[in-house]
Amino acid sequence: MKKGDINFIIIQHQRTNVNVSFEKTDKINVHNAEIVKYNLAEIIRVPHTNLILSLGGIRFIDSAGFRALNFISRIAKNYNSSIVLKDVDKDLFELFDLVKKFGRLEIIKIQRTRYKTVNAA
Repeated sequence: MKKGDINFIIIQHQRTNVNVSFEKTDKINVHNAEIVKYNLAEIIRVPHTNLILSLGGIRFIDSAGFRALNFISRIAKNYNSSIVLKDVDKDLFELFDLVKKFGRLEIIKIQRTRYKTVNAA
C-alpha cells in the first residue's frame, strides 16, 4: 500500500508523544482515510507511543474515517500504545458520541477541551 500524499498531515515527535494534526482539509473521509490510516498506523506501531491526534479544523468524519480511526485504535492496543483525540469541536463531539452509542467506536479517550476528558470506550 502506498503512503499517498501526506502533505495535509503534520507530525511532531516528542519522546513517546507524537502530536498529529491536519491542514488543508476539514474532513477525514473516503478521499483521505486510507492515507490517514496508513500513516498513523506506522506511528502507533512503535510500542508505548502516545498518539495525540488534534482534530482542530476537522468538521466532518465519514464512515471510512471512523473505520480508519478504529483500525488505528486496535493497533494501539496491540502495542500498548494510546490515542487521545483533542480539539474536537462540539458537532464532531456529538457525532463521536452517537457513533460510540452504536458500538462503532473504540477510541479510548476524547478530549473536547483542555479541561474535559471523556472516555469513549
